[in-house]
Amino acid sequence: MVEATTLRQVQRIWAFGRLIGNSDMHAGNLSFFLSDRPLELTPVYDMLPMAWAPGSSGNMREDGIEINIDAEVPGEVWLEMQPWAQRYWRELSFNSKVSEPFRQIAAGMAEQVGQLSERLKRLA
Repeated sequence: MVEATTLRQVQRIWAFGRLIGNSDMHAGNLSFFLSDRPLELTPVYDMLPMAWAPGSSGNMREDGIEINIDAEVPGEVWLEMQPWAQRYWRELSFNSKVSEPFRQIAAGMAEQVGQLSERLKRLA
């Protein structure tokens, strides 16, 4: 039902989401066009760094998170998505529309993503 290219795209989406701190990825965020066979992915939505979403108190975390890499996604996919995630964090860190505290978090996350290279190469 799902071709290898579609599976690879799902893996890319998952890896990118993990690398940007999207802690709210679930099956409801992954959709397929049902009229086509084999199934094809719809555009990605709800791809945000939810690890920093405000809690019920209205406050958000004030520090970075540790990125967890799981071996269920092939190492080469993590390596492919690493520069995209690093660019994402760098762009946020330089964006004047983003608060200064979060820009500092983003700079730290860009550095952390960049330092994953050796670990990811071992998975590939």
